[in-house]
Amino acid sequence: MEITDAELVDSLRLAEGNYLKRAAVLVFHEDPERWVIGSYVKIGYFQTGADLLFMDEVHGPLLTMADKVLDILYAKYFRGMISYQGLQRVETYPVARAALREAILNAIVHRDYSTGVPIQIKVFPDRLTIFSDGGLPPGWTVEKLLGHHDSSPRNPNIANVFFRSGQIETWGRGIEKIEESSRTAYKPSPVFEITPTEVTITFPYGATVPATVSSPRGDDNGDDVAMNENTEKLLSAIIAAPSSTHAQLSEATGLSARTVSREIKRLRDTGVIRRVGSDRKGQWTVDDSPTE
Repeated sequence: MEITDAELVDSLRLAEGNYLKRAAVLVFHEDPERWVIGSYVKIGYFQTGADLLFMDEVHGPLLTMADKVLDILYAKYFRGMISYQGLQRVETYPVARAALREAILNAIVHRDYSTGVPIQIKVFPDRLTIFSDGGLPPGWTVEKLLGHHDSSPRNPNIANVFFRSGQIETWGRGIEKIEESSRTAYKPSPVFEITPTEVTITFPYGATVPATVSSPRGDDNGDDVAMNENTEKLLSAIIAAPSSTHAQLSEATGLSARTVSREIKRLRDTGVIRRVGSDRKGQWTVDDSPTE
């Protein structure tokens, strides 16, 4: 059943009498900056903290902002590592897309729109940082934010629209979802810096591995393959560079060629990793690793 724009605005409680609320303009208008200065996202690539190489600005209604920002970041600012699972091409990026999307949505929904400062995303060779105005709700601590908590949006009207559109939940699980998405993609945990007026989330690049990796076939001791220090180094290197040869893995990890061969045999025998293609031109796949 189709409804008119007026009926939609009324159902979302975005009007007072004959006047639209500010949230309606921010969420739906093609040019919300005519009324709310700074309601956009600025992206920049920095070689160092001071060396800006190129940048983009993302404008338009807030409701479509997160996906626009993600498309630009993954098309222009990130390099994807290419590997193959059978005939399927897989691209692995330095930040888990689900985690980054949740962080951008959190910044959009919870920022303070009265400051006139846009959300800023700084991309570096080794990390990505999201900065937005708006501190914690009154009486909250950083420990409460990072733990289990109820939803307490700074902009409840904006949050309601994003919830009704299916982009966010209303259970206060945003940061938990960011950390969970990073962990399941074998990415380092994001770092949160929070002041009374600002929130900064930094996503370090790199790969992590768990204490155990599930084996499709299992090993002699059960269903999991225990990770020792050498295995951890090797699996991290494989995740970071799937096309690596034995010699390249030895150089990247500092392990001897004999140790690399032994650990690879163990991981291959238990089905954790496999080689697709030739030893020289093929790719490693980590069967327990999620793809993006």
